[in-house]
Amino acid sequence: MTMKILSVNHVLLQNVEIVIANGGPIFTSAFVEKALDDDGNQSDIIPPYNSWAPAGVAEGDLVYVNYGQIEDFMFLKNNMSIDVTNKIVIARYGKIFRGDKVLNAQRFNASGVILYTDPADFNIYGTADTYPNSWWMPDTGVQRGTVGGDGDFLTPFYPAKEYAHRLAVDKNIINIKIPCQPIGYGDAIHFL
Repeated sequence: MTMKILSVNHVLLQNVEIVIANGGPIFTSAFVEKALDDDGNQSDIIPPYNSWAPAGVAEGDLVYVNYGQIEDFMFLKNNMSIDVTNKIVIARYGKIFRGDKVLNAQRFNASGVILYTDPADFNIYGTADTYPNSWWMPDTGVQRGTVGGDGDFLTPFYPAKEYAHRLAVDKNIINIKIPCQPIGYGDAIHFL
């Protein structure tokens, strides 16, 4: 089995698939989060994505990398003889900034990153007591955010106003080169 991150266009298509040898998907993560009430049933809600993660398709075997810290990658390499080169890594949110998880995966030559929020890290009562019965995130909830720095990379340290000086777009200003897709922990169970 192979994993595939499909992050071709952050507005039209972003998900993660488990693909069997003949290329057919046997599981596909949700494109959008399930509406939990009438207020959440809106078509203009942005699907889950991480800003500044490049669009692209990554394919490869899946490797769990805990929180995606350097020591997690080093443990796999040194103690388990696991090389993540050309593999998709799955990491849970927490401990370090999500962008650093992607940069660490990139440093170890992974082809893509899947991120999920582990209920063990935030729901002290377990997954049975989630929204709407409490304020804990449901299994379809997906954390959004940036994998780059704060603000606009073309106007570093300055608001991106129309009169602001901008760096040339062709400069190599964004360090993230591999796709990254966040998913809900209900979908992550299928990958773990």
